[in-house]
Amino acid sequence: MGNILNFIANILLFISILIIIYGVFRAIFCFIKSEIKNGIIDFKGLRKVRVNLASYLLLGLDVLIATEILKTILEPGYRQLATLLTIVVIRTILSLLLHLDIKDDCSAQALSIAVPEQQHLPKPSVDEFKIDEPKADGSKLEKQS
Repeated sequence: MGNILNFIANILLFISILIIIYGVFRAIFCFIKSEIKNGIIDFKGLRKVRVNLASYLLLGLDVLIATEILKTILEPGYRQLATLLTIVVIRTILSLLLHLDIKDDCSAQALSIAVPEQQHLPKPSVDEFKIDEPKADGSKLEKQS
């Protein structure tokens, strides 16, 4: 049973490394593509690349945490526990930073949404709206069309 769990832990370790490497290559590709397309520094595009990279890192670290949990079960010890704790702390910090980036991105998008222009209606002329003025006897003048 120990050999099977160790084999599964090694497969999960390999998968987590592949996820992180894939995310890094994808981020580099998207960054270069954005730079070539725009020709100038595009902070919106860079923010999207960073958020996507952080998402892949988080996924890779989640799989790595599962791997370390299996290894800690197989070989309980302070070294395995310290490794697991370190990975969990790194993952938590990355998650918080990603959350802040997404929150900033959402608030920046909300500010950049264009408010539709109001249609300007023609102003009414003074003749169209006359105030009913009271007569001396208390009755009001009626508008005659």
